[in-house]
Amino acid sequence: MRKMNRILFVIVCNMVLVFSLKAQNEWGVPYQEDQKAVVYEEVVQQSGLTKDQLYARAIEWINSYFTAGASKITEKNQDEGLIRLKDRITLFRMEKKNKVVDVVIDYNIEIYVKDGRYKYVFRNFRSYQGSTSPGIEVWMDPNKCKKEDALERYANLNAEITKIIDNLKSYMQTGTQKKDNDW
Repeated sequence: MRKMNRILFVIVCNMVLVFSLKAQNEWGVPYQEDQKAVVYEEVVQQSGLTKDQLYARAIEWINSYFTAGASKITEKNQDEGLIRLKDRITLFRMEKKNKVVDVVIDYNIEIYVKDGRYKYVFRNFRSYQGSTSPGIEVWMDPNKCKKEDALERYANLNAEITKIIDNLKSYMQTGTQKKDNDW
């Protein structure tokens, strides 16, 4: 009986750990405590496709999704199944019924491929401010950013990154660009 209780306890602890690691924090973005950083990552199973096929699809997706996609790539290594790129997104906010630029965010994407699966990692989110680019994690500091502003920025960022991830997943599965119905 004691052994069963221990096994059950270990299973429950592991489940809690897994779910808490995947959960988003109070800010609505995936925050990795060990890295003290906002990081979006996932391993996606893609059965039936080889490492080379997934690598080619990832390159095709980059070139079709991003304007001047090839110029965003900072590292390509087909043997290792690795592609790294840099991108920038602009977040907007409403001010007196006008849409104005709130913040420009630089970030990195890494795509790793193996037979039957790939992994994406979105990290190093930095608020572009000319010569300085602090990490967006500073928005969690009440001395640096109002909580309402931070929540709005994180929600906007999450919507943009989720849209990119959805498009990546769709392309990696079908080999065609997902249609954007936001007209």
